[in-house]
Amino acid sequence: ILRESQALAHVGGWEWDVCRNRMYWTEETFNIHDVPPEEREQGSPGLIRRSIGCYRPEDRGAIAAAFKACVETGRPYDLEFPLTTFAGRRLWTRTTARPVWQDGRVSKVVGNIMDITARKKSQALLEARVRLSELSLTMDAKALLGAFVDEAESLTGSRVGFVHFVDEEQAALSLQTW
Repeated sequence: ILRESQALAHVGGWEWDVCRNRMYWTEETFNIHDVPPEEREQGSPGLIRRSIGCYRPEDRGAIAAAFKACVETGRPYDLEFPLTTFAGRRLWTRTTARPVWQDGRVSKVVGNIMDITARKKSQALLEARVRLSELSLTMDAKALLGAFVDEAESLTGSRVGFVHFVDEEQAALSLQTW
């Protein structure tokens, strides 16, 4: 039931055993990272290094610092960053962690990782709609079409965009902007 729940929610779990220097991932954590079944090594301390390598170089320091602070001081964390999986797929993740105390010190760090790509895309689309609505109050039609193309390119990751109008009577397209 837990495995199916994690798959449905796109949430994986993990545990770092501080005393034994071991990392354990649930199946969904491996799935989120696109780790092939033959490369899934439970208990490997290298899992942390491999996971951190999936994040953008400019984000790795913040992630490593949050993890280190959790291990050393017991401070939990909740972070959102883009991630590129082992297979090259790009997504957004949210990872949270908290310490497990034993005999007055952190013995483990437990956490989860969630694929929040759909939420981030919806949020970006809503923000683009708001920006375009505000621009529609001050821009002429041609400039507004250009702003629409710019937003579409940004949302899709494309470097090229265009708008054509359809003239059904003449069965023709007319380029408006690109």
